[in-house]
Amino acid sequence: MSKITIELPEDVHRSLLKQSENIGVSSEVAVKLLLISYLTQKGGRLWLGEWHGGGKGARRIVVQWPYVTGYFEAKAEDLV
Repeated sequence: MSKITIELPEDVHRSLLKQSENIGVSSEVAVKLLLISYLTQKGGRLWLGEWHGGGKGARRIVVQWPYVTGYFEAKAEDLV
């Protein structure tokens, strides 16, 4: 499995920590579940276009979330 490191705004990080605590998993596991759900469910996609109001070279990125709610059936060892 590949590993990545990302930087998050503080408010996003706080929300991630709160939500992961609510389900009893680490923030790393929560992020993994979010990304797997987004990238494997039908409809999840990123779109790139021009953003004329943003100045020269600016781009607009649209995040299209999947059409259905994803769910996971996870064994205990998958949640660490």
